[in-house]
Amino acid sequence: MSTTNCLIGRRFASLVSVFICFFVGIANGNVVLIGRNLTLSFDDTEAAFGLEIEEPGTRGLLYLAEPFDACAPLTTQLVNSSRSKFVLIRRGGCTFDEKVRRAQDAGFDLAIVYDDAYHKHLITMAGDSDDINISAIFISLESGETLAKYAGNTDIDIIITPAYRISAWSATTIFFLSLLAVCSLAGTCCFMRRQRHERLELPRFFRPSAGDTAQQDGMSSHLVKAMPCVVYDPTMEQNGTNATCVICLEDYVTGERLRLLPCKHKFHIPCIDSWLMKWRTFCPVCKHDARISSQDPPATESTPLLPLRLPPFPALTSANPSLAHFLPFSNYFSFINRSTFSRILQRGSSSNSTPPLSVG
Repeated sequence: MSTTNCLIGRRFASLVSVFICFFVGIANGNVVLIGRNLTLSFDDTEAAFGLEIEEPGTRGLLYLAEPFDACAPLTTQLVNSSRSKFVLIRRGGCTFDEKVRRAQDAGFDLAIVYDDAYHKHLITMAGDSDDINISAIFISLESGETLAKYAGNTDIDIIITPAYRISAWSATTIFFLSLLAVCSLAGTCCFMRRQRHERLELPRFFRPSAGDTAQQDGMSSHLVKAMPCVVYDPTMEQNGTNATCVICLEDYVTGERLRLLPCKHKFHIPCIDSWLMKWRTFCPVCKHDARISSQDPPATESTPLLPLRLPPFPALTSANPSLAHFLPFSNYFSFINRSTFSRILQRGSSSNSTPPLSVG
């Protein structure tokens, strides 16, 4: 039980991790460079200080910071343009808020700080934002080196797209909808697998019950194969023998080979062989043990499960002159036809001069 719970816990933790990674991935914004027959896009993260980028598609002209690390007042010359002014700054030498503050003092609307080393993940810049009124984003070293090639080009536009911010309610809703979809898919797969498994088995009423004390093991293959086979001929069947296999419920076909059990009941060979080897060792109709040869007359589908037998009759000797004193009428009348019973009583009355008993 503990192993199962542990496995479920690990799967749930993996699902939560995928969920978190998904939303972390979509939390990044983009820096899009658009020129003549040229479009490039770079991932970015917004700084933890300064103004948030709320307007989607903010367009501006890119400048290269002088000095490049913005650890001193910027001397970059600005072009008279109606577009927003973005400055590209290299990381290092001083804190992030100092770089952004100097970009603000130089008249820029947004500071783009790129990494000074190759790292796998972007970072979120932190700093004091008391007097900073412009936005700032962070990009990778590779992205910064590419953007630096197009800095100062008036034919190039830089578009900043903000990060997609998702509310706590939306995140919770999406998480549970995703979890519900996964559970539904798993349930559907389990249901289809179970249905397929049940179709390959025998019908349910042939399966042994939990409280059944009968023998659970089937017969060996060589014993089953040793049983005789007969060719079905409906004209040779007597006593209204059923023409349908009780296992598969399919009708017999003239000339078809059937397996004959010791009790004289017949079945399709694949059906009865599977029954005897996998499920039970007795006949599905009369419950006669197929491992024991039957000495009774041939049985039919209408043969009772429990054969009716009469107790021995008293002997007709001189010491037993009349059966009327020994045979209770109610016990034997149902098993002896009327003429036989009348003949026996008439024989007894001739010796004792007892008036005959009328039964007709």
